Amino acid sequence: MKKKTSVAISADQAHIPDALPVFLLVPDEPLRYGWWTRTRDHWAGRQDRLRGTEHMEPLQTASSAWLQRLFAECGNAVAQGRSRTDALVALLDKEQAALAAEERVAADHIGQLASDLAELQGSPLRESLGAGEGFSDDDEVLRRKALERQTALAQLRTAQTQAAERRRTVLQQIDVIVTQKRSHWSVLQERTRQLLEHYQRRASTYARGMSRPSRGITFLAPVLPMPDWAAAELGTGGYTAATPTQLTH
Repeated sequence: MKKKTSVAISADQAHIPDALPVFLLVPDEPLRYGWWTRTRDHWAGRQDRLRGTEHMEPLQTASSAWLQRLFAECGNAVAQGRSRTDALVALLDKEQAALAAEERVAADHIGQLASDLAELQGSPLRESLGAGEGFSDDDEVLRRKALERQTALAQLRTAQTQAAERRRTVLQQIDVIVTQKRSHWSVLQERTRQLLEHYQRRASTYARGMSRPSRGITFLAPVLPMPDWAAAELGTGGYTAATPTQLTH
């Protein structure tokens, strides 16, 4: 029996590919269906063969406690993967929400700077004369005011450029997080499909063991239902535009 390990991760560790070894090491092991397991599954089916087959329909759907245990094992593996990915995406959602708030503040700041810039550019120099400056030489005052305005305009433009650059950086970080979340969902969805295929093969082997070809009795394995979120578009985890925080910004 494998020893279970409890792990705690930070948002930084949630980024692909760093989180994969932490979160997906156990469920992401290769699904091998070797000879020994196939033999055991077939033998389990033979052990559960029913008697009195003369009154049976030739085609039956297998049903037994063994199959119930097998399907429960599959369900647990799927649920474990889903829980891990939910926790992983929750960390990324939290980081994305913080970045989105920062982006809104930056956008408001850029808007305010643009307003200040337009106001400064549109105001006549003479309207900015201070007390006592009306008695000074006009040319000297205007030159000084023009220089002060150019300095103020340059400072506003620099602040505007810096704010826009910071906003671009934040938006890029959000895009990276969205891509990472899609990657995590893709890993989970593909892995879930592989798990269902693997356990369906095992159930089919068991059903063949239950069958009695010599008496014309064939058992078929019940079909494992695929969760809607696993069958959804790859990379979405079943989320749509109605739940944008899970996928987009």
